[in-house]
Amino acid sequence: MELGIAHKFNVKMSDSEQPRGVVAFCLLPNRDFVFVDREGMFTICNIFGSFKNRFAIDLDEIRDITSIGDFTIAVAAGKDHVTLVNIKQKQKMAQTLPTSNACYGLDYNNGLLWMGTYGGGLYSANLSEYTISKFFSISGSILYVTTSQNNVCMSNSYEDTVTLFDPLAKVIWKFLDKDLLRSPNRLTSDANGNIYVLNSSGVVCISAHGKQARKLIDSEYGIGSIADIHYDNAQHILITVNTGGNVVIYNCP
Repeated sequence: MELGIAHKFNVKMSDSEQPRGVVAFCLLPNRDFVFVDREGMFTICNIFGSFKNRFAIDLDEIRDITSIGDFTIAVAAGKDHVTLVNIKQKQKMAQTLPTSNACYGLDYNNGLLWMGTYGGGLYSANLSEYTISKFFSISGSILYVTTSQNNVCMSNSYEDTVTLFDPLAKVIWKFLDKDLLRSPNRLTSDANGNIYVLNSSGVVCISAHGKQARKLIDSEYGIGSIADIHYDNAQHILITVNTGGNVVIYNCP
């Protein structure tokens, strides 16, 4: 698998000269980007990087966001819940999703919001009924999550592992290679089940069966501190953004 750069742009998180670091982004169904910094400044751009909107919401220690519709995103912030934000109305929604522990990773698929926590395991929330279930329990670890086909994939930054579960929480495979993968955190997947994992040295791709892996993007070669990644199956592109707001879109067939 060879990556080719399709497009680059820089997102400015503030009108002031004082830089504000990007911590996460998501892609809306209409192909717009939503970027956010740790203090709750949201910036919306189109797929080519043209500025569309900016607004601030009072949220503490934002760690991740994910799209759950055209105008709604879920935000992992604070100590024990996930907040829903209406980006059209530029405000928090009244309903929150309790997680008991601080949430770090989010992903939404087929009506379920998946939430990876610190020290509490993985949760899923049915957003049509606002019911929350614990999917997998583990203590003492920071977890990020993505969905892959009908399965759920989790990174464990303390154990340096990436684990794929079936819908009943049975382990399909667990990947561990400390020479290649250290402190894995955010992750995303393509339609073929390959898992792209952000870790301390760049981005690693793990094959769908969990037996092979290779480094795709090395943080030493110009990208800097990558804050977040996302694979867009509609366009077959891998998107990265670093803390400075530099967005790189790769062709990734």
